[in-house]
Amino acid sequence: MAQRKAPRAEAKPNNGSTETQGMDPLFGQSRAFALEGAMVNPEVRKYLKTVRSQALSTLGADPGVSARKGLRRNNNNDMYDEEPVVHQDLLRFDKHKSQWLEWFDDLKSSAQSFDYGTEGYEPETLDLLLFYFKQYLQGLKNTASGEDETLDIILGVLKDHETSTQDASLDIDEEWASNLLRQLRTNKQKKVETVADLKRFITEPSTLPKNFNAWHYFVTKTEPSRALLEKMPPEEVFRLASYFVQWLADIPKGKNATRLSAWAFYVLLFLQDQLPAQEVSVLRDLGKKARHLKLRSLSSGNSLPNIQAPYDIIGTKDSPNTFSAIDLTLVVVACKYGQLDLIDWTESRV
Repeated sequence: MAQRKAPRAEAKPNNGSTETQGMDPLFGQSRAFALEGAMVNPEVRKYLKTVRSQALSTLGADPGVSARKGLRRNNNNDMYDEEPVVHQDLLRFDKHKSQWLEWFDDLKSSAQSFDYGTEGYEPETLDLLLFYFKQYLQGLKNTASGEDETLDIILGVLKDHETSTQDASLDIDEEWASNLLRQLRTNKQKKVETVADLKRFITEPSTLPKNFNAWHYFVTKTEPSRALLEKMPPEEVFRLASYFVQWLADIPKGKNATRLSAWAFYVLLFLQDQLPAQEVSVLRDLGKKARHLKLRSLSSGNSLPNIQAPYDIIGTKDSPNTFSAIDLTLVVVACKYGQLDLIDWTESRV
């Protein structure tokens, strides 16, 4: 027996209903079907109207207002085709990150290609080195415009220091001498009162702190240097990197920001390129903290302090544009240690 086919819903008259399957201006899409269609079960119609009412209430709309009086749109594509708005500073980060990384890699290569190596000096060589260091300090004293307590103390220590092996053709490496003077100025542990003290300061590595609190005091009171980081074993450099997961937050607060930024730079420079998965996981935590601090600084409108290039490491060119220790940490952790998702800003909200 032939079955009777139901007529198409769209072929039936609308029976005076104002509902159509056109574009709903409130939801921005066509309705699946007209609720007033003749083939729609009245109970289904009642249920769907209840669901619609609940949806409108959730959206904050008034269910009693006709959908035709809903939101007006200037362009049919505006509501759903807009791309996430990315903060201008994050766009700047994306633009310059490759330049920053290239500059960092150049500095890292330079730091590993030359060794100041003061250990192993013969006594005569060390005496000669101190004699030329005294001459270097005297030159600074003659051109100084004000008092320099450290300079006066060291000159007093070397006042009577002479050597019988003077060579007028030799001259001191001013970069090395400047670096040594900086370390003497920031030294808080070793007293330099005699020539023997000064020799020990040059030839013997500093005693490194043993725990988190001791390291924090040392880092906030001592200026980092290439000579100091070169003497540290790789596991100690990594330990400092792990401590920065907590210390990094002090930089946006302005707590020892300059000193901590400088130490962060040196630690990143002297980290080993190849690390086991467990240590990379710790660096990822460091990168996540840097990302959080970066986004929080943008949302609060507080600018991060710009980082300064290491004074005792020479690269092929100056820093390309200004950036912070937070930026550098993000770039290094993301690009050198494979955590690129940390610098994907598409889901970020500032």
